Amino acid sequence: METELVDRTTEGSLKRARMARRQLKVVKLIEPDMCLECRFAQMASVELKDGTIQRMIHCRRLDCDNWDYSTAETAKGVRVDDDAA
Repeated sequence: METELVDRTTEGSLKRARMARRQLKVVKLIEPDMCLECRFAQMASVELKDGTIQRMIHCRRLDCDNWDYSTAETAKGVRVDDDAA
């Protein structure tokens, strides 16, 4: 399933293609306050496997030490806010 991002530019099309190849995961954050100041973090609406949508922090950094992988769940999609850092 292709994930639709908010950015509609040509660069946004490339981001959508890259996101379609990745499997999105929902993980717990060890220290959530750290993410609020991080340049890789954006607020997003995330669609979970059961179809519910929740507001979460979307991280673009794939090697973050602030993630707890033990409870990772698959997400169906993410819609990143366009006004987030």
